[in-house]
Amino acid sequence: MQRLYKPLIFVLVTFVGLGMLWPLAQGCFLGVIRGEGCKWQPVLAFVDIYYPWIVLFLLALGGITLLARQYYRRDQASGSFDLLKPASKLHPKDLGFRVVKPDGDAELEEHPALNLRPFYESTYVNRLAVLYEERAVAKPETYYDEDDLVDYLHKGKGFILIGRPEDGKTRTLYEIVGRMDGHVAVTLRADKRVPEKADILLLFKASKVILVLDDLSNLKNTESDLLDFQQRLTECEIPWVVASTCQDGSELTRARENFGKLYYDSRRLKLWLEEPTPQQKERLAESAWSQPWNPAKSDDYPTLGSIAMREAMAEMKRRFDILSDTHPEWADLLRALKLLDYAGVPCSHERLRAILGYEQLFLHSDHNLLKSLDALANQGFLHPGSTDPVEPERAYLHKVVKYVPGRKLEEDFDRLADFLEGREDSSGLLALGLTCVSDLEERERGITYLDRALRFRPNFYMALTLKGMALNDLGRLDEALEAYNAALKVKDFPEALNGRGVALSSLGRYEEALETYDAALKMKPENTMVLLNKGLLLVKLGRRVEAREAYNQAHRIFQSQADR
Repeated sequence: MQRLYKPLIFVLVTFVGLGMLWPLAQGCFLGVIRGEGCKWQPVLAFVDIYYPWIVLFLLALGGITLLARQYYRRDQASGSFDLLKPASKLHPKDLGFRVVKPDGDAELEEHPALNLRPFYESTYVNRLAVLYEERAVAKPETYYDEDDLVDYLHKGKGFILIGRPEDGKTRTLYEIVGRMDGHVAVTLRADKRVPEKADILLLFKASKVILVLDDLSNLKNTESDLLDFQQRLTECEIPWVVASTCQDGSELTRARENFGKLYYDSRRLKLWLEEPTPQQKERLAESAWSQPWNPAKSDDYPTLGSIAMREAMAEMKRRFDILSDTHPEWADLLRALKLLDYAGVPCSHERLRAILGYEQLFLHSDHNLLKSLDALANQGFLHPGSTDPVEPERAYLHKVVKYVPGRKLEEDFDRLADFLEGREDSSGLLALGLTCVSDLEERERGITYLDRALRFRPNFYMALTLKGMALNDLGRLDEALEAYNAALKVKDFPEALNGRGVALSSLGRYEEALETYDAALKMKPENTMVLLNKGLLLVKLGRRVEAREAYNQAHRIFQSQADR
């Protein structure tokens, strides 16, 4: 119907313009030239005879045009989404799966461009999850099964499933979202604007929205776009909820940095998928494999995803071995991708081209980078249509791609830092520093990378703030305070003020700390982290009434978010 809109507009304009207005204007013009006055009578007589049919035709044409216009607007508005369909009609390919039958490796061989994750329709293992903070507890207080999470979503409260690569997070997300009757599953396109209110009302009126964010660490959307979309849904009084996944480790740290407000929203449960039982692994393997499950090799397949992807992994290993022999520059390209991804540095075309020519890291440069990336996508190592940054298939990158023989990824971090510093790539050094300071054992190393970024960009306030956080954690409080002060000279923002307050409080400079917390709250009154830190300090000072006020305010903010 939407395709008829422009032709119908053309017909309507043509009929009114050429069929009615033009004869009137022509008769008047010719009459004036001949001195006979406007001659409208022939046209008016025609209209007088046939006006009921003309009116009926115009009404019918106008009605159809308006209907087509609605479909056209809906079609245009839907261009802002990668995924837009009823949740109950979700298909595996919508979340990057490839439906296969047991022993489906032949299909992968016949269609090498299909690098999507295998999806066995008849085989699924129900999962249990616990709170992320209780993942190391022997007997967590509460377990959440999939029925619990479906109920949680129906109540308007979301979740983040956190786990290791190949842990089955996306499959569990798919199964849960598919049970959300009455909801529309959506994923925003990163290269499109956030829909306007009129478009949102047109698309979602009388509907409920579930925003599906698979792998937060790999999203191209910005936090502000996602928050703007949620705000517009709220303004249009359209119920919404978020269901998301994220990998643990440095990926989770990056997600927290990029999507802090989304991650720390009190409405969203942060959940850790429990490890599958031996019985669950055996059941999945026997459904997907052509050979019996060998319990002795259970450690080789620690996750359900590794079992489901067994044949695909074997095929990808074969392909990588061939690439290493016949296209060493492609093998080094994959190794470069592996290093950058492991280091948390975005894999842009510019970085890849430069790093391949850096002899301290790789032997082979690639002068036809785009052609090589296309070839690797066809081989299944990259996401199809991957542009910039390049998106590798992480499961294959982690398990299949062999790094430089005789070297470990961590051993090349210093070489990578040399490369980034040589290009004055402060954003790359910040990302590398973030990855390292997120690991307690690598925190000192991460600080050195942040210092290297600050050598040629002294006012890099994000690097200064992150350095302050790392120094705070290490107990080097005077240095942390110095870093925060330097960041705040460049830009006042709550995160640096909160960190400064923590450092001052730890140094016993309590009144200065309170002033700093108040300055942060003046900028962002709903900052619960600052309120809690202020409350802790007030308790330490014996000002319990004021501390209670700070805690109550934080609780009200949490409660208002949870009730939205």
